[in-house]
Amino acid sequence: YWPKWFSPWWVMLTLYEMKLTPLIPDEIITKMTKKIASHYIPLFPIIESELPPNINPITNIICHFALGSMYKVLSEANVELEKEIPWFNEWFAKYQLPDGGFNCDESVYTKEKANSSIISTLPMLEALLLYKKALTTEDLEVLQKGVDYLLNKKLFKKQSDNSIMNDNWLKPFFPRFYEYDILRGLNFLTLWALKTNNTLPIENIIDALEILDQQVNEKG
Repeated sequence: YWPKWFSPWWVMLTLYEMKLTPLIPDEIITKMTKKIASHYIPLFPIIESELPPNINPITNIICHFALGSMYKVLSEANVELEKEIPWFNEWFAKYQLPDGGFNCDESVYTKEKANSSIISTLPMLEALLLYKKALTTEDLEVLQKGVDYLLNKKLFKKQSDNSIMNDNWLKPFFPRFYEYDILRGLNFLTLWALKTNNTLPIENIIDALEILDQQVNEKG
């Protein structure tokens, strides 16, 4: 959909998922870094009055899942993001919703009960956990709220009625780009628990574990 996806994004994200980020030419990494810094405005406008003049709201605003995804790629390529794109680091706490996640639909932020999107949320949490050089107290709070959000959803269920949010999330797939499946969610939670020396509540992840275990057994 958005014009940004007709660029090297897809290829770069695929190589990243394959653990082949070093194959991305340095020239492309440099160009992408400079283009993000110059092309996108350093904020996520919630209301129209926040838009700077002469800005295209479709092509000049970066969404959370795109930001988190490229944060990971550029960090993996050893780009000093705090220097090159300093507003990256302010984004996490600034746009985290009360329920602990993020949503690329700006209208959600104006609602009395703002619901996050798992697809918008996970790339942001992964970027913060895996690539922020020194996690501050604020960073750890953002991560904890994000973890609670995923656990409350049991990785794939609505809290209101415990129904499945999206059947497509139950089967791991590749390449994910910024998309979501329960294996990706479990992987993030496991890495968070290991890095922060926390224990995951089994009752919140058991359903996802059983689904994945069944898929493995079926393939024998």
